[in-house]
Amino acid sequence: MNKNNILTVCQFNEVNMVVNKKEKYCAKCSLKRGRGWTNKMISLFYPTPSLEVTNPHYATAPRMKLYKILEVERIEQTESFKNYWNRIAHKREVARAMMIERHRAAKAKLIEMEQHTIGMSNQRA
Repeated sequence: MNKNNILTVCQFNEVNMVVNKKEKYCAKCSLKRGRGWTNKMISLFYPTPSLEVTNPHYATAPRMKLYKILEVERIEQTESFKNYWNRIAHKREVARAMMIERHRAAKAKLIEMEQHTIGMSNQRA
């Protein structure tokens, strides 16, 4: 996981009560991008964030949902999480294979169109 996505509570003034523990948190976006969680997984396995804080980057943005790294790691080791992960891993592989095939077909079609266009321009000359 990217160290920039891990937040220490002492960075936020409003959570002074937990500063001494130096617990590490990750933002919801880090769960999704950095660890591969989906919104559905978050709602099933960790629906209530450990902490919500004012967004340090944009004051008008929604509050940031923070999740304890140790709890995230504990959840990822459970049997139910692993089963769910394996089930969606298969779906992701199928989707990736379909995307690659669509890309290959589109590229082949583009090459075919390009060759047809070149052939037509050679006939005019």
